[in-house]
Amino acid sequence: MLNLMDVTPGLSFGSVIYRTDLYSLEDIKKSWETNFGPSFFLESIFNPSLEYYQKEMGQPLSRFLILSSQTIPRDSILNSKKWALLEEERSVHELNSRTINWDTGLLTTESFFLATTKSYAHRFYLGEKLFAELTLYRESEKWLSLPWTYQDYQHQQKLDFLSWGRAFLLEKLLQKTQE
Repeated sequence: MLNLMDVTPGLSFGSVIYRTDLYSLEDIKKSWETNFGPSFFLESIFNPSLEYYQKEMGQPLSRFLILSSQTIPRDSILNSKKWALLEEERSVHELNSRTINWDTGLLTTESFFLATTKSYAHRFYLGEKLFAELTLYRESEKWLSLPWTYQDYQHQQKLDFLSWGRAFLLEKLLQKTQE
């Protein structure tokens, strides 16, 4: 019989773009942490996609990134995206447009994935009409992008945040093996 390898867990990832006149940063953090537990937050300084989202969401917009501090099974990426879609649905403004946009994903020791509702050749099906894409991967101690990786996720600030999160995850996994 084939021996399957144990799969290491990852950390939930979130990126939120939101209307600062309608939501407080504290309320958004509370909503995330109610579902994903204590987390680390980073205000994003490079956001080329904000202009795109202003057309739908209005302004003023802001963005920050989140990494959970608790490990999760890798297949939890599906549930995190379902949660994000419900949060977006609740945010629909009287003009019938979103006022918050959640991207969710998974950080592992070797890769970074984003969940999505859109199917493309480079995305794989998770179930329940949701997909995921490999956005970045690790090789020779650095993050490497792919042709479809959004420009935002190639910015050094975000790569540094993911590297920090990866080091945190590696430490948590090491602690578990020593228990």
